[in-house]
Amino acid sequence: RPIPPPMSVPPLHLPPGVSWIDTPDALAEVLPELRAAGEIAIDTEADSYYVYRVKVCLLQVSTRSSDYLIDPLKGLDLSPIGELCADPRVLKVFHAGANDVALLHHHHGFVFENLFDTMLAAQVLGLKRPGLAALLLERFEVEQKKTYQTSEWGQRPLTEGQLQYPAADTRF
Repeated sequence: RPIPPPMSVPPLHLPPGVSWIDTPDALAEVLPELRAAGEIAIDTEADSYYVYRVKVCLLQVSTRSSDYLIDPLKGLDLSPIGELCADPRVLKVFHAGANDVALLHHHHGFVFENLFDTMLAAQVLGLKRPGLAALLLERFEVEQKKTYQTSEWGQRPLTEGQLQYPAADTRF
């Protein structure tokens, strides 16, 4: 009986407009769009609540028109994303990005230029609730449930809820 090829998408349904990236070819295919975007939103999910040595388990990257969930646990070479993060021509938008930046630098050698952190901006503006869920609800009437924030992101397959949550983090 032949062995089926590795899956390039999770077995559950992805939210509309979200692409699952877990192969070198899939990553290579989206890089031109990411490079041309001019600005991208980035977030990570890690397994910090479940292991002694934390690792990046999911990398979310969004442009104004597309959302990508990149699976670093598949052994992908993330250096093209690192090059994008170091490119001063591309604005990288984070929310409370200190941990994301530190994890990506420590584990993947990423260096960042041209960052904007929406939580820091909210704090500078004196907003009382600078968390992402509060900002989205109060300013844009978008409800972002944080139910999956502390999920066990190192486990595969991810649940349907785990697939919904991270794409929305960078989409908004």
